[in-house]
Amino acid sequence: MQPILVRMVVLGLAAAVACDEPCTIPPCPFPIAALIRISNAAGGSVSNAFVKDTRTGALLVSQCSGAPAICAISTAPGSYTLEIGAAGFQSVTRNITVTGTEGEKCGCPHLDTQNLDVTLVAGL
Repeated sequence: MQPILVRMVVLGLAAAVACDEPCTIPPCPFPIAALIRISNAAGGSVSNAFVKDTRTGALLVSQCSGAPAICAISTAPGSYTLEIGAAGFQSVTRNITVTGTEGEKCGCPHLDTQNLDVTLVAGL
């Protein structure tokens, strides 16, 4: 993009945000509320891990991968009690508090990512 065109685009965006008219926001990045690292007692990988909100029963996992499994969840700011588990393992419960901002007008929200390390024990 030409330098003059870049400046015109930047100035146009600044003017759009400053006015009281409805604005068009660009796609926002995926806000990550928590990163949960899940491993077994030997420090190895856990397959098919899940993370649930105990209050609603809703699954919160958006993606789990790697060894140990890393699960990224996205949710609104607030306090949550999570059930974390996998088939063949005893589930555990953890509490997290997600903080952040909703974002200014035409802005993207920002969450302060929480980090949890969870070790699951094989079920009986």
